[in-house]
Amino acid sequence: MFKGITVKTELIVVLSLLVTLLIGIGSLGIYGISKSNIGFKSVYEDRTVPAVDLANINDIWEVVRKNTSAAVDSKDAVAAKIKAQETTETIKRAEGIWARYIATKLTPQEEQLAKTKLEFHAAYVDSVNRVLQLAMAGDFERASIEIKGTSEPIFYKLHETIYKLITLQGDVAAQEYATTQSNFDTIFLIIVTTMIAGVVIAIVLGYLLLRG
Repeated sequence: MFKGITVKTELIVVLSLLVTLLIGIGSLGIYGISKSNIGFKSVYEDRTVPAVDLANINDIWEVVRKNTSAAVDSKDAVAAKIKAQETTETIKRAEGIWARYIATKLTPQEEQLAKTKLEFHAAYVDSVNRVLQLAMAGDFERASIEIKGTSEPIFYKLHETIYKLITLQGDVAAQEYATTQSNFDTIFLIIVTTMIAGVVIAIVLGYLLLRG
């Protein structure tokens, strides 16, 4: 195979082949690490952080609910006005966190749930505002009827929808982790196979060189 070729040339050919294999294995390894980092970064930024944000939003809506009930139960228009101001600020805080969440990478199922959440959000805020307006006007009886007949049912639907979004973060994170793990396993198998092939080729070429 190597007849008519100088030893120097033979060594250059073998070393070039081995270097090429080494570069290929190294590049593949770097690619695998990069893909894994991207996958885990996505799990953190698009799943872990949003799950915390959504849980905070749910807690904030619970505060809104309690403030609204407290405004009506106080039977005091002045106290109701104070609770109304607190509630307005609290709602703004929830909307700010929601804006951060909606800017993340959403799945089609998330987009649908987010749309449903916004519908319940708007309906609940409208109902809360009506309750607070009635309470500030001193009409606590009608305010109480509004809470029981409209606000509370919408609140539970809103709460449930956000909870579904929180649960979905875990499901999607598990899927993304499984995909990342599968990619890693595939790349690892290719690297090991290439390394073994490189060793075999080196042995064969070394044997042929010695024979030549």
